[in-house]
Amino acid sequence: MDKEILQQIANVLYINVQQVKPYGLLQGKLGIAIFFYHYARYTEDERYETFSDEYIRFIFDKLGSNAPEKFAEGLSGIGWGFDYLIKEGFLNADDNVLEEVDMAVGQMNISDFQKEIELTLPLFSKGLYFIQRDNRDIIGETVFQLDKFMQTHLFSHVPFMYLNSIIYFILTSIKKNIEAHLCKTLLDRLFAVVKQNITADMHLTDMDYLLLEKNISLIDDALPEWRHVLSDRTDINLHKNIRDISFVDFLFPQGRQYDLGNVDLWRLLPEIIRQSKRDGLSIYNGLAGIGIFIINNNMRK
Repeated sequence: MDKEILQQIANVLYINVQQVKPYGLLQGKLGIAIFFYHYARYTEDERYETFSDEYIRFIFDKLGSNAPEKFAEGLSGIGWGFDYLIKEGFLNADDNVLEEVDMAVGQMNISDFQKEIELTLPLFSKGLYFIQRDNRDIIGETVFQLDKFMQTHLFSHVPFMYLNSIIYFILTSIKKNIEAHLCKTLLDRLFAVVKQNITADMHLTDMDYLLLEKNISLIDDALPEWRHVLSDRTDINLHKNIRDISFVDFLFPQGRQYDLGNVDLWRLLPEIIRQSKRDGLSIYNGLAGIGIFIINNNMRK
């Protein structure tokens, strides 16, 4: 059944990819190219790999025209995607292929963080990028920048998704034993902000809770106060939230992994395709993200 579902997803993406204007990772062509690399490996059909190769060459030529702080569409997300493809064995590249991206994203500072929180899809670009790149020196520098940013008055206005991506960065840094003592101090301060947001009923979405649940799963022997934050939250409905879960599973791979369980994808597929054609075909809330999620679920079995 999954093969037929994935074939339908591939057909829709192949026919409609020209309508996708952005080049980026989460809301653009790069996310669709990543799906087709996975699909080529899954089906052992080289045609889909060739299709992705053409898009990757096109996107690589556009790298310099994207602002680094826009993770969904910009340079940091595209760099993240290229590094992902290299680590997954889809691309062969020299060690220095992302040198210019490293330099541009590495220069991001507190003023850039402040711009990010105003974006429609607010994510802690610098932290997520260098966690993916596993650049320990810059991860450490970013922890100290984050400490200063959290002391500014603007931090009280950080959207919950941005807050979650910061928590993910901090927890992953602790697991890598990078500035662990400061990270644990920041984590305590972040908990106070999380609790305040939840207590104040800030209209958090299912995705906000999904990310928080994943973050809490990363905490060794999760502290009681963190567990209590989710104590009144019922399990997320996979049928209703598969687009959110697919995005979270892809971009935040550490911690709890979700599976399809008994989700009737065949019944859901027509509505998923209709929504994706309207809201986006790539990884964020899109068909490519769901396709990657289905393939990864099959590979885990």
